[in-house]
Amino acid sequence: MFLAAIKRRLHRPREREIPLERLARLWIEDDPEAMPNQRSNQKLTRTWTNKDINSFYSQYVEPVLPPSDPARPAVQRLLTILDEHGDCPSAIPASESLARVMHEGPKEEHIFAEISLREYALEVARIALDMIRKGHSDYEMIAGKILIIALGHQIGMISDADIFGGVSSKSVLVLDPVIQDLSYRESIVNAIRTFRSNHLKTAEAKILRAASSAARKNEYERTKVFSKVWRQSPVDIGKIKAAIEPEANREEA
Repeated sequence: MFLAAIKRRLHRPREREIPLERLARLWIEDDPEAMPNQRSNQKLTRTWTNKDINSFYSQYVEPVLPPSDPARPAVQRLLTILDEHGDCPSAIPASESLARVMHEGPKEEHIFAEISLREYALEVARIALDMIRKGHSDYEMIAGKILIIALGHQIGMISDADIFGGVSSKSVLVLDPVIQDLSYRESIVNAIRTFRSNHLKTAEAKILRAASSAARKNEYERTKVFSKVWRQSPVDIGKIKAAIEPEANREEA
């Protein structure tokens, strides 16, 4: 009995106290979601249905906005909206008749009505980011804000609601839950509301105006070029037969 008690005492696991701060660290280290780098070295990427959005994200978002940037989830949410609802026209209210615009509107409206919101927004964002890359040595500091402004300034086109302030006001309403926690929310809203005005006061509004104008110019010129591409008229078999038959009849006679 005595020897058995001694053995149990010698082989009993040693008890030790763990400080609370150390216990917290152990809890975090054991949490697979808290240590993603230890869980796997595989790169996690976002994917969308439209290839142009995936391409844009890999070229203009991932290399520029680190995961810790608060603008990154906002940009991702805007890309998701454009992925799901961005096939609407980029320049006319959704409640308008597209056929009417195509027949009655100016030539520019014809072209812009054929450009989807997704195509237009991505083009504006590309141009805007390229602009600040060339003009700002620390463009990474404002890249997130500019991307949100460029991608979201016309996002109200997804709704056919008729409200005071038009597309800009609708865009702000759609954006609000996406940007409400950002410290520069007011700067985004101001740029979207004022970039079409005659007197631009903020750098963000000026960048948006320039990028939007450049995107529209590119769309117009691109469409104009492709509309002039020479296409050979299809062969009319009926006309060929009509031309051959009289000759055949004369030979038989």
